[in-house]
Amino acid sequence: METIARNLALWRAGRGEFFSRLGIPFPGWGQIGLSLDGPRLECAEEVLSRYRIPYTVQGGPTVSETPLWKTASSALEASSLGYPPEETAHILSQPWIAPEGFPLSDSLRRGPQGEKGWREYLETHGDKRVLSFFNGMTAFVSVIEGGGSPSRLLRALRDLAGTDGHSGPGLSLSRFIIDYPPLDETARRLNAALKELEQKMEQMSEMESGIGPAGSEVLQGNDAVAFLSAWSERSTIWQPPKTRDSLNIYVENPPVLARHRVFLVTGLTAEAWPGRLQESPLLGDRHKEAIHNDPNTALSPSHLPLLREKRIQREALLLRMIASADEVCIGSRPNQDSSGRPLQPSGFIASALSRTPPWIVETGSDPPFSRSMKDVIPGDEDPSIEGIEARTSDPPRSPARLSMIPPPTPWPEGLPKRVQASGIDTWKECPFRFYAGRVLGMERSRPWGFDPARAGNVAHALWDKVWGERMATGEKLTDLAQSHWERAVIDHYPELVQFPRHLGRLKEQTLRMASLQQEMDDEGLAEARVNQKREQLIEMETDGVLFRGKFDRIDLLSDGSALLFDYKTGRGDNLNNSLQLPAYALMLQSASDIEVSGYAYLSQADLSITGRLDGLAGEALPGWRKSSRTGLKEMVSRARETVMAMAKAVMESSFPPNYSNVNVCRYCEYQDLCRRKESVGAAPAEDDGNVD
Repeated sequence: METIARNLALWRAGRGEFFSRLGIPFPGWGQIGLSLDGPRLECAEEVLSRYRIPYTVQGGPTVSETPLWKTASSALEASSLGYPPEETAHILSQPWIAPEGFPLSDSLRRGPQGEKGWREYLETHGDKRVLSFFNGMTAFVSVIEGGGSPSRLLRALRDLAGTDGHSGPGLSLSRFIIDYPPLDETARRLNAALKELEQKMEQMSEMESGIGPAGSEVLQGNDAVAFLSAWSERSTIWQPPKTRDSLNIYVENPPVLARHRVFLVTGLTAEAWPGRLQESPLLGDRHKEAIHNDPNTALSPSHLPLLREKRIQREALLLRMIASADEVCIGSRPNQDSSGRPLQPSGFIASALSRTPPWIVETGSDPPFSRSMKDVIPGDEDPSIEGIEARTSDPPRSPARLSMIPPPTPWPEGLPKRVQASGIDTWKECPFRFYAGRVLGMERSRPWGFDPARAGNVAHALWDKVWGERMATGEKLTDLAQSHWERAVIDHYPELVQFPRHLGRLKEQTLRMASLQQEMDDEGLAEARVNQKREQLIEMETDGVLFRGKFDRIDLLSDGSALLFDYKTGRGDNLNNSLQLPAYALMLQSASDIEVSGYAYLSQADLSITGRLDGLAGEALPGWRKSSRTGLKEMVSRARETVMAMAKAVMESSFPPNYSNVNVCRYCEYQDLCRRKESVGAAPAEDDGNVD
């Protein structure tokens, strides 16, 4: 449809494929007809409006395509789901229901659910019109479930629309669309559907009184929905008079006497012409022919159509549509379906060309014009329509209306521009994951069982207590860890005793870590250390954003430098490039001018030390000093660049998902929110056990 509209607009300007291939001047919009199937009407109207092509729809859309039936069917679906927050909120936020506005964001945040929950919410947060509509919506559902005569069902639909004389949306809606002209046609169709409903009600009332007991037949549940749905799909709404010099659109088949100088037939695929013709499963063609040939059936003059006759009928219908063109008929078809599968052309076209004499004659040169997806954006040598299309080399345009759209990841209202520096690695891996977890605080609900996060709290509390006593008394870390273990578990994770396997494993790893730290102290760290700080908060402001961090442990060395430590209950496999401690080093240097000579992650699961050691820190711990391509200064420099990028993201409220990080996406709990899961499969999540 896009290709047709574009070339029609170019033809009018004396350019494009139609002009160069047909060699005839543009005939005027009133001399052009266009045939398409019903489901594509909405798309065709959107495309024609965008290319500013005047058009008139012959026959009009059905009631099922108007807000009247779309809202009614949505109300029935919402009721079957128990009036969930999102679906119900979007129903109530429609302009024709709430022309004065609806608190959509607030309702999605509060999440009212169920009929009672929504009624209580609307009584305190919505206006009377919206509450009245919700009451009408529940009443409509009650009528459908309880059942009624056809006229009663139609009255219930009318009452849902608020046309009972005291709650109609007309005046308020008219005022609303003054500022939104594109909604004018939607409002017209809504009113036209209501008029069609009133006429049907009058006809049904007269019919029910004249057909006796059948008129009082009660339809309920699925039968009631089927009745209203069938009426909405078969009833067309009134269309305004045809405007002068406008393109004529015919939905499905044009009238028999329709004639135009140029006629366009769309959808010429084998899928549509002839379509999927199949024999009846109960009465195949062989049995039909036997019935036709049996003189005892007395079937004449009736005839049971055979499969080949149905195909001939479809072919004759297409040829008649082609004959609606007095001069030129332009046929078009999609090359592939919505899933990307190729579509074959209709065989009727080749048949029409090969007839003797031929029904149609090819014109416009060979091969037929084809436009692929890569040609959607015009190249530098191709013609383009100013104000509608843009070439690949054109500078990007930002329509003014985009400024009205809130960012997809807005910073929560009233929340200070403050972030935890411990989330720097999460932000680097995927900004959206950082936003969902660290900014919005959305946590994955864990099933009952062992909780690695609370186990990490036990370890952190234990090391704070143990190191406090060692600095005061000089006792060995292994003895202190053994003596304080049970109290740390009771105070911070008493349920851990219900999981003896995890309790034993965690205790063993903790005591091994105590031995490792004692070994580090004995090798020279204790001699180089002059003081120690633990669980200390530190802050740094960057470009208007406040970064906060909390050190697990800082050893202040005799040369005035600092050695930073962070405890991890998991493994240290992926910590070599972590920027958490480099960011802490940056913050410490910024806040106190203390030079950092090293940092180390102490991982209990594999008893590993990961980090960078320079200067006195490296001299005090020579056995743990490892060569690396990126030294301490470079890691701190990387942290500085990342912190500045984070600050910019916070100020701009921009946290796009990083779909390319497959390893992180695989186990991310926010795939349903960032929507990556819709196109890429993911394995079930696992917990790596690391705790900041």
